[in-house]
Amino acid sequence: MNELVVFAGPTIDADHVRDMLHGTGTVLGPARQGDVMRACRLGARLIAIIDGYFQSVPAVWHKEILWAMANGVHVFGAASMGALRAAELHTFGMVGVGTIFESFRDGLLIRDDEVAVAHASAEHGYRSLSEAMVNIRATVTTARQAGVLEPAEAQVVLDEAAGRFYPDRHWAALCAALDGQSGARLNAFLRQGGRVDQKQADAVTLLERIWTDRAAWCSPKTVSFTLSHTVWFDHLHRHAGQFSAVEDGSAAVGVSETDIDDELRLHRHFRPALRATLLRHLSGEEAQRKGLQVAAEQVAAYANDVCHDLGLVDQASFERWLDRNGLTLQRFNELMETELRRSLVMADISHAARPALADGLRLAGLWPAVTARAARKVHLLDQAGLADPGLEHSGLGAQQELIEWWLDRLGMPESERVLDLDALAHRVDFADRDQLLQALLREYCATMLGLEPLQDEGHRW
Repeated sequence: MNELVVFAGPTIDADHVRDMLHGTGTVLGPARQGDVMRACRLGARLIAIIDGYFQSVPAVWHKEILWAMANGVHVFGAASMGALRAAELHTFGMVGVGTIFESFRDGLLIRDDEVAVAHASAEHGYRSLSEAMVNIRATVTTARQAGVLEPAEAQVVLDEAAGRFYPDRHWAALCAALDGQSGARLNAFLRQGGRVDQKQADAVTLLERIWTDRAAWCSPKTVSFTLSHTVWFDHLHRHAGQFSAVEDGSAAVGVSETDIDDELRLHRHFRPALRATLLRHLSGEEAQRKGLQVAAEQVAAYANDVCHDLGLVDQASFERWLDRNGLTLQRFNELMETELRRSLVMADISHAARPALADGLRLAGLWPAVTARAARKVHLLDQAGLADPGLEHSGLGAQQELIEWWLDRLGMPESERVLDLDALAHRVDFADRDQLLQALLREYCATMLGLEPLQDEGHRW
């Protein structure tokens, strides 16, 4: 996802937004509850809310906007739902733009249905199916100034529109509320381009400001308030999903943390993933506690190693990987810096923590199997005079064959294979390539001598 995210439709279509932002940014449909949080999780630095749902699904929540700003994200609003939220949150730092926002902020407008419209689905571009009350007010004002409507006639139109449910506000019905001649004059005025689309005008003003001031929002947002967590906010935080297929302006698909947890549990990956997450969290906390600093060149070298391990051999493959993983380049660089600090902490404390591995194996149900197999391997190799075997003892012609044998036994898919010994050693936590090569030779020779694979079914790791 791009660092700039705009929620728009039906006020202004996605192509118009992209044109005004010169092809930058990600344009999504109307915002709903959780969407702001999801956008932040995927790297958004500035979020512009123009349109949002409010009846068919839960509306974007005030507190998720506050959470976004507290986490350094700039949030703008205008025209429709964005104007409403900005009027309510401008004292906290949300930036409102346009006439509609100002009217709500100053109390000249108070009803949410002033900006509400019925609209078509994403497949039909969120096309408006009714007229917004704010547009009716602006158009009637213009018609009065042009001498098309008398003050009393203008009031008839406004009263008729205000008395209708928002999906039933249509110009044909409003013209019909006047007498024949007055209705005909208003209808002709509309056909000649007299309709004022105040919502779209405000949306355009917002996008112009974002583009003109784009350098200003490169720095993180700062706020003066402290965000308080509640049960309901924590519930939203846990269940807000992440977007998929969001570049085309169609409705975003949310995948919640619960959905991900279910996938991991059903495939027996949840417990190891959670333990790894806890380890990463605690090592990150320790790095922060120690105030551990890393140089830019260290981060760059670490990032190169990670890309090598992932098989990202060129810029194109790297950019595809970023896109698949919902990362921006800036977010990737921040991740590399954080991970380097964690890895340095892990290296520093691993020696002290090493004795706990045995207890972990015991509680996982692996201790008997691991120790028995290790002893069996030593016995077989010693008996065969292969305690320190070389490649020539294996009967294989090259190291490549040894690596392929090991990856085949692991069931490693071809697409995920790394055949470089240095990269493999780093990935599976050997000190270096020589240590990994020696372990592989011992494993291969012992297997040829009849050593059975490790049986670890039912463990609790």
